Amino acid sequence: MTKKAKIIIGSVGAVALVSSLYFFVWRKRRPKLDIIYADFGKRYADIKFGNTTDRVSEFNSGTLTSGRGYDEDLYSLTHQGDTKGKTTITVFKNGQEVEKKIIDFDSKLITDR
Repeated sequence: MTKKAKIIIGSVGAVALVSSLYFFVWRKRRPKLDIIYADFGKRYADIKFGNTTDRVSEFNSGTLTSGRGYDEDLYSLTHQGDTKGKTTITVFKNGQEVEKKIIDFDSKLITDR
C-alpha cells in the first residue's frame, strides 16, 4: 500500500467513526407516539412515547417524558381523561402542540388531530 492510500483509508475511517458516534450517541431523535393496545371494553389503552410506556384511561391524567435517548427537555406528553368516555393525548415540543390523538372509548375510535 502506498502512503497516499493509507492516508485516505485512515481519514475515511475517522470520518466514519465520528459520524457513527453522532448518529447513535449524541443525536437527539424525535420520540414517536404509538398506541400499542386499546381495550375498549375495559376502557384503557397502552401507549408508548419514545422509550416510556404507560396505560391511559378516561379515569386518569398525567404527564410523560420520552425517556433515555431522546431530548427530554424538548418533548413531553400529557394525557387527559374526561367524563364523556374520551382520553386526549397531546405531544408538546417546547410547549407547542405537535401531535394530538383522541381515544373515544364509547364509540371505539382513535382519531388524529
